[in-house]
Amino acid sequence: RTRPDVAEPLALGVKVVVDFRCGCIQLLAERDQAHGGPPYSWFTDTLRATVELTGGAVRDWEIWGEWACPAVAQGIFGGRNYRDLLEAAYTAVKEADPDCRVWTGGFGVNFGLRAYQRLLEQGADEFFDVLNLHPFVHHRPWPEAEAAIHRGFGYLRELEIRTGAVAKPIACTEFG
Repeated sequence: RTRPDVAEPLALGVKVVVDFRCGCIQLLAERDQAHGGPPYSWFTDTLRATVELTGGAVRDWEIWGEWACPAVAQGIFGGRNYRDLLEAAYTAVKEADPDCRVWTGGFGVNFGLRAYQRLLEQGADEFFDVLNLHPFVHHRPWPEAEAAIHRGFGYLRELEIRTGAVAKPIACTEFG
């Protein structure tokens, strides 16, 4: 494994964030299971059809905004069910368009180290192409904030090495 000091920039056109609010996804998963279908089948069927509908115009698909943030996901995700949703969504998106990229939802507070570690320990690195970060360090002066961001990147890469995960490109789509 090589770790370049400077990553190549991601070419980005349109990126779609795919999520529901108010616990809908968990209700849909439970409904799917009650009817004998695989979990998240309504979600993945809809996602697959949406990807196909774009005809390749959308190259990047982010699966759930900040899934590990209680204020956003409203507590519906633990590490395991997000990993399962990510796998199902990745499979659906790649079936519809094998050349597009699947992004994780954004990891925010403290770079989401614990949440990312749980995903890697569950083998989720094979179900996304881009790691999405929201490094909020706005409460610090810039030189200190910049150093915190670089440290955070280093910790993430250490987690990947420690868990044997494949290092993915990192995108930062929110700062604060």
